[in-house]
Amino acid sequence: MKKGLIISDTHMPRCSKTIPPVLSKYLSEVEIIIHAGDFQTYDVYENFKTYKEIIAVYGNNDDKRLKQELKDKCIFTIEKIRIGLYHGCGVLSKAKISLSKTMSVFKDEALDLIIFGHSHKPFLKRVNNTTYFNPGSPTNKRLEKFYSFGLLTVADNDFTLKHIFYEHKNG
Repeated sequence: MKKGLIISDTHMPRCSKTIPPVLSKYLSEVEIIIHAGDFQTYDVYENFKTYKEIIAVYGNNDDKRLKQELKDKCIFTIEKIRIGLYHGCGVLSKAKISLSKTMSVFKDEALDLIIFGHSHKPFLKRVNNTTYFNPGSPTNKRLEKFYSFGLLTVADNDFTLKHIFYEHKNG
């Protein structure tokens, strides 16, 4: 069994100077961090790397160094589960636009799970044989009621996903 923390759109240090306490708690309970972009600065990426192994892509608000080191999309496997990772782009207020763009980016791939960000809107939906997951944002909820991130558990050639929602990023 392997557990992963799924995050996106941390926008640090602009939206938060530190990792929210609830997120820190879960960092100690997982083996891997999956970040769908918009760290904001290379230092934030380096900070997350001190906690656990990290798989990440860059987002549209990431600095030049992140865009040089990371890819805009990647495909990886955790215990036979094939996963696509992409930040996303499109009209921010419409999750459907980010989803359709993400679907088109991976249209020629047979994936079990596709993780994306950009919209800051938590999302979980199965389309055909692929599950699409957006963790939301742990530091910038925009118009959402809660801050959020996700948990992935992979075991026995299957996986489960869960959103973690919270009201206050600093408490």
